[in-house]
Amino acid sequence: MATRIEKEKEVNASTLVTNFRDHLTCSGSSKEWRWDAEFAFFVLKQCIISRVLMFIIQFVMNVVVTDYPTDAFQGVPIPQAELSQVDRWIHIAFGGLTRWDAVHFLHIAQYGYTYESNLAFFPLYPTLIYSLTLIWSSFCAVRTTIVCVAAHTHQVDETCSARLHCVYFKSG
Repeated sequence: MATRIEKEKEVNASTLVTNFRDHLTCSGSSKEWRWDAEFAFFVLKQCIISRVLMFIIQFVMNVVVTDYPTDAFQGVPIPQAELSQVDRWIHIAFGGLTRWDAVHFLHIAQYGYTYESNLAFFPLYPTLIYSLTLIWSSFCAVRTTIVCVAAHTHQVDETCSARLHCVYFKSG
């Protein structure tokens, strides 16, 4: 019995072993770990498909369903007179993503933590948005829109899903 186990260990040490549970490939003798390329491509493909589907669904629902207040906190109003034609088209395409937490993140990026209700949101995401406005304002001095992907990505049954936020900011 012990000899059979030893023989299996020798065979496993000389061959390439793929651990399906964590999708890493390990060479038994050198113990060098590397990502399985096929699984990494699968995960990347699932993440891209989920983001494209989320965009399509939000676009269709934004056109079909009438907007309604999603929160008592309305955030910063966007005066229509300041918007360019490009901004209007971007708002039509991504307007459905400017709901819920995105309103709070936008307000924090523009004005900081002015209300107690904003304290529930960590500063990293608004800081990144604000940094993008500083970079973007050197190229374009119009009110514009940036789609920020990956507010949080989590793995459920080996597929990726993500919340998308469309955030408005004033540059220049």
